[in-house]
Amino acid sequence: MDVTYRLMVLLGACVLTTPAAESRLRSAGDEVHGASTTETTNANTQVAEPSTASVSAEPDQAQGNTAGSDFSASSGDLLADSVVGLFGIARAFSMPAYYRYPYDYLDPRPDGPQVDTTADPDVQAAQLEVFAQALPRPWNGHFAGLAGADEDLYWYGFDGRVVSPIGLGLSAQWLRYIEDLDNETVRADLSDISLVWRAFELPYGTFDATVGWLGFHDEIGTENGAQFGLDLVVLPMRPLVVQASSSWGAVGDATVQRYHLGAGATWRNLSATAGYRWTDIGDVDLDGFELQIRFWY
Repeated sequence: MDVTYRLMVLLGACVLTTPAAESRLRSAGDEVHGASTTETTNANTQVAEPSTASVSAEPDQAQGNTAGSDFSASSGDLLADSVVGLFGIARAFSMPAYYRYPYDYLDPRPDGPQVDTTADPDVQAAQLEVFAQALPRPWNGHFAGLAGADEDLYWYGFDGRVVSPIGLGLSAQWLRYIEDLDNETVRADLSDISLVWRAFELPYGTFDATVGWLGFHDEIGTENGAQFGLDLVVLPMRPLVVQASSSWGAVGDATVQRYHLGAGATWRNLSATAGYRWTDIGDVDLDGFELQIRFWY
């Protein structure tokens, strides 16, 4: 009896002393908000004690804030220059758009443009030139719902895009990340709104470049930033579809890199894909498998 009691006490002590699971979303928030915000939040829970060290640390903190501002400004200039250069090069080699992807390509309407996809590329280009004189370029885009998971982390959200006949458009994406820990649930949002430039649109795929606002929101607050992205859709053969996207940017004090690769099938103006999403916020990885259902219009 005495041995059993001691074992129970020892087991209880081990459970009580087991450290709480580290939250990936809180770590991502620390990367975004920076050390200064985290220290300020922690300082609010403690009694302030006058110290000469705090006075001497103010110039260093101001210098750090200035360095952060300089980094954001230089990143913004580099981002703008890169986008302008890429848009100019891509548009110089682009072809006109005549399809609502992938609906018209995979299931063309009787009154829609008919391209002989088995002909030589020069013949297809000549056919497209004929369509350019006879048919207006349509508005097109997509709206998608998506969901993914990785162990105790999961997310859901939407992705939407509309592109005008001149190749310019808008896109928006919102993702809600939820992390279930032992005794609490942590949430964070990652959103973006971007200007779209359709650089290439051919019967077998599209290629878009985007630039715009990037935002991060959690229990501490909201941080703003900017991003630049590339999106590729390939339709190799009926009914297969492959989607790939990537973006690079910064929000708050953290760099953000996002990649997505998925493959699936289309049916008329619907597609369903399964893939993997990589999201790196500073040194924190929010990766996992993802399912996506997309409506094309």
